[in-house]
Formats: sequence, C-alpha cells, structure tokens
Amino acid sequence: MSELGDLLRELRGKESLRAAGERAGVSHTYLRIIEKGFDQRSGSPSKPTPETLMRLSKAYNYSYSKLMKLAGYLDEEIKKMTEDETIDYINNEASKLGMSIDDPRFRKSLSKAFEMIRITRDENN
Repeated sequence: MSELGDLLRELRGKESLRAAGERAGVSHTYLRIIEKGFDQRSGSPSKPTPETLMRLSKAYNYSYSKLMKLAGYLDEEIKKMTEDETIDYINNEASKLGMSIDDPRFRKSLSKAFEMIRITRDENN
C-alpha cells in the first residue's frame, strides 16, 4: 500500500469505487490500482498523472499540491527555487525532451505546471 493510496481510500470513505471513480472522471478499476499503489496484473507501481490527481482533488475537495507531493511530483528543492532558477530548470527539462518554448505541446504542459503553482500558492495563503 502507498501513502497516496491510503489517503485516497480514507477520503473515499464508504463510497464505492465505482461511485467515486464516476465522480472523479476515472474508471473504478484505475482508482483501485491507485489506491493499492500498484497494478496487480503487472506488478507495476501506479503513478497517476497530474491530470488524474487534479480530478481526484476536485472530487474529494482535497489539496491538489498535497496529492502531487504524495505522488512524487513536487520535490521540496523545486519549491524553493528562485524565478530565474525555475526558468533555467524548465528550459533544461524542455531541451531534454527535444522541445522548445515555441512548441505548442510544451506551452500546454507549461500552462498546466503554472496552474499547479497557482493552486499551491493559493492553498498556502
């Protein structure tokens, strides 16, 4: 079991997997995999996408940044970076993926990242 899975199970309470999955917009099968922390069929650990975590956050009315942190997306060091360090980090990661700031796919990903930052900032204020 994972810490994220344990929390999601606690947030779901007595609600069925099917009902919770429907409310969050994810399949009940996938929600079960996330709660268990691994896929029983393959034995692979589960790592829900930021989009899935956003859906769960809204469905459970729970902190998106806390779910992201439990899923391993928010590293404490990244949260402490200055603006210039953040821009350098983003440019470096984009170049590793063969992308540039002008790539529409990169801009879409960057937009989602800034949405996450805004949510985190708002939760801490």
